Amino acid sequence: MITDSIEERIITDVLKDTKEYSRIAIQAPEGLKKLSEVIARELERSGKEVLIFADPCYGACDPKDEEARGLGADVLVHLGHADFGLEKCIPVLFYPYYYEVDVSEEDAARISDALGDRDFSICFSVNFDRIAHRLASALSSIGKRPRELQRVLGCSFPSVDGVALYVGDGLFHPLGVAVNNSVIAFDPFTRELNEISGEDMDRRKRGRLLGVLNAERVGILVSTKKGQQHFRDALVIKRHLENRGKKAEILVMDRIERDSLTGYGVDAYVNTACPRIATDDDLGKPTINYAELVELESEEEKS
Repeated sequence: MITDSIEERIITDVLKDTKEYSRIAIQAPEGLKKLSEVIARELERSGKEVLIFADPCYGACDPKDEEARGLGADVLVHLGHADFGLEKCIPVLFYPYYYEVDVSEEDAARISDALGDRDFSICFSVNFDRIAHRLASALSSIGKRPRELQRVLGCSFPSVDGVALYVGDGLFHPLGVAVNNSVIAFDPFTRELNEISGEDMDRRKRGRLLGVLNAERVGILVSTKKGQQHFRDALVIKRHLENRGKKAEILVMDRIERDSLTGYGVDAYVNTACPRIATDDDLGKPTINYAELVELESEEEKS
């Protein structure tokens, strides 16, 4: 599943790419914290000063480049994710972690049976890029050619033609894809196949929308994370809600969590940060995303 050769390649690349730097910061998600320690020890052996950020790392939307610069670091090593183009104040080196798992003929046959005659596209997170392409080749060889292969982020809810065949582990990404699609999830580690319907997601979404529409006071959530910060949108939302006769206030924080919101006298939230906050997290009050509010306004204008 996870081989030493993958980690050895990343360590080799980091040592090579950071030769010109003297103080190096490392940022890693939960599953790669041990690897960050190994890299730190190797860098220190070569005479570098190293610091490791211990805060949760949610993705490439949350690089700690400004914090690293404030601590005198020359470069930030970011493990596990791929760069999606945010502006940084110091160099940030990204090292995606690509899983290596073989796809068998039996896997392809089982997935083909589950798909039936339906058109499909393959969705995957960056870590499963190579496995997804292997599966696409295996399915194509038995006459099941995907319409497209689409890399997804945790914050993206893509729409695809036909069924979305998600390749990866866990439910985090396939539940996001299920917001707009019917999903068949294939876990290449366990070989399990699960079909996820978007109907339940639709019911939850309608309930959240009604909760915000019926609210008298609305909190507008803004994150200070670089890739999630949309303060200008929050100002637009505030004016819009007040024009509808609601009271609205902008609540700003780094990590948007229920405990941090306790004590504010609002009835619901509009979220401008990571869209998964509205769909996955229980903030104790109905919560919708900014995009859902825009969608609701568009539907009202048409009716």
